[in-house]
Amino acid sequence: EQTSGLVKGNWRVAPLHQLPIGWLGLKDEGVRYPRPHMIGFPGSDVPMPQKLDQSTWNAAWRYDGDGRLPGFELEAFYDDVKNERTNGGAVPVFGKPPGYTFGERLETAGANLLLQSMVGATPIRYGLNYQDRKASAINPTRLGFEGNTGEERADVIGIFAETSVTFGQIWTLEAGARWDWYGYDDNHDQSYSSNGISPNANLTLQITKPLALWAGVSSTLRGVGPKEIFMLDNGPGPYIYRNAPDLDPERANNYELGVLYDDGTWSFKGSIFRMTIDDYLALVFTGGPTPSATRTNVGEVKSNGFEIGGGYRHGPLRIDMSLADARPKLNGYDLGDGDFSLGTTIGLTLLASVRYEIPQWNLVMGWNGRFVQDVEYNPAGATEPAHKPGYGVNDIYLSWLPKGEDSLRLSIGVRNLFNQFYYDQATYGYSADRGMFLGHADPGRNLWANVAWRF
Repeated sequence: EQTSGLVKGNWRVAPLHQLPIGWLGLKDEGVRYPRPHMIGFPGSDVPMPQKLDQSTWNAAWRYDGDGRLPGFELEAFYDDVKNERTNGGAVPVFGKPPGYTFGERLETAGANLLLQSMVGATPIRYGLNYQDRKASAINPTRLGFEGNTGEERADVIGIFAETSVTFGQIWTLEAGARWDWYGYDDNHDQSYSSNGISPNANLTLQITKPLALWAGVSSTLRGVGPKEIFMLDNGPGPYIYRNAPDLDPERANNYELGVLYDDGTWSFKGSIFRMTIDDYLALVFTGGPTPSATRTNVGEVKSNGFEIGGGYRHGPLRIDMSLADARPKLNGYDLGDGDFSLGTTIGLTLLASVRYEIPQWNLVMGWNGRFVQDVEYNPAGATEPAHKPGYGVNDIYLSWLPKGEDSLRLSIGVRNLFNQFYYDQATYGYSADRGMFLGHADPGRNLWANVAWRF
């Protein structure tokens, strides 16, 4: 059962000044597995009544600028998410006895300031961000165990600036940088801090009106932050999740080359990329008489890939198609489901769509297809290559505007038209450390209808 509400308002207090405010509320109750992706872990397959509550507030002050003073937007926000579940089984689960209610809470507060000024004909966007997060376990049972406090806190402050400059009529340079200060106190009274710069640049060459080449580079720092909140008071068996005392921040470096073409009828895009993440943070499990689970810097991530695509538009007809592939690795091994906090290996993926409009009837009909090739890969710890079967999924839809405008829209469709039985490769694969395949099959044929009324 779900109940949700959204309220948004805007007060134009004076010329060039606005005060928008908003609230979002969500309640979700149901019986679910606590960790459905972790097949084989004790307690992951015990149905549990669960209740999620979320409340989000935000308010802002916007000033459009008058030539003398720069335009700006100052926003403040607060978000509170609570998730509670009750052990509905007959035996303890995650150390929680039958009938025991436990869960997690995350409170996030912050502010963002964005300004824009003109230096001659060049726009410059700049500002600062602030965010404070408090994560805590609800009804914890392991308070004090190995010094566990059941609570973590983190904050980050960042300043940034970015601009876009056109020169020689065919060159456009977009560049920016931000500096962040990270602070983090974990649930074992360990403190971490880090800071650094994250620059980026993108250069575009407009060879002709429809054809452009571009190149981009970025380097991004991510400081040490809170663990998954579930880990503050839970663990498989006797584990209690800890941070290593000497964690380093992660840094990602990304390089891309691309081409764009669009003459109004035919379009094409293509890009290749190379990404690395240094000092990647992950959990390391240690067995023995005193087992442990420690979050530490485990090594280097590398991912090389490409994406190509194109389209055709003529009158009421539009056809689009894209092909993408990437091979992410951690310390030289292909990513598998055991690396779910980072990613996994997916086969060559083809996306295609056809859309056709009948204006005199106010109708739009379409088809979407996703086709994923089977893939063989070598995750860490596996004694032989793992394999994921491929699949193809087809969706169709029909949308009608009875009044000829967007105030009333009726839509129907069918997802997975041919009732394909498959496991999505993004959530399914061989787990070397468990010695088994993980995951659940995706839904079969799904008929849906929707009525949207705007006023």
